[in-house]
Amino acid sequence: MYKSIPKKLYTLDIYKKEDGISIWEVGNLAEAVDEYRKLFSLATIEDHKKLFKLHVLAYIIFNALWVGIFMTYGGSAPSWLMLYSIVGWGVIVILHYMIYVSGAEKRIKEMEECCLRECGMA
Repeated sequence: MYKSIPKKLYTLDIYKKEDGISIWEVGNLAEAVDEYRKLFSLATIEDHKKLFKLHVLAYIIFNALWVGIFMTYGGSAPSWLMLYSIVGWGVIVILHYMIYVSGAEKRIKEMEECCLRECGMA
């Protein structure tokens, strides 16, 4: 009646049934799901940190070039004009940190809850 598919998913054996696929628990499914959530959370947080570092690097490089160009060719333009992009982009960098880096765990939990609601499991 059941034929074993040679693929294993963590602690689960997957068996093929003639009218569909049925999953039989071999290990502790709750532990497997918790381990997956933990690893997914850590990977997502690390990705957000990498993207933030790239954002800060781009901010520093661009604004250093901007200040250099402005000092070289600015001429009679007021010096406060240069500060608009520096301050504006700086605010965006701070918001990026607050939302995506320091608030990453909260966003991941919200995503999980949303997925569970859509699947009808919550």
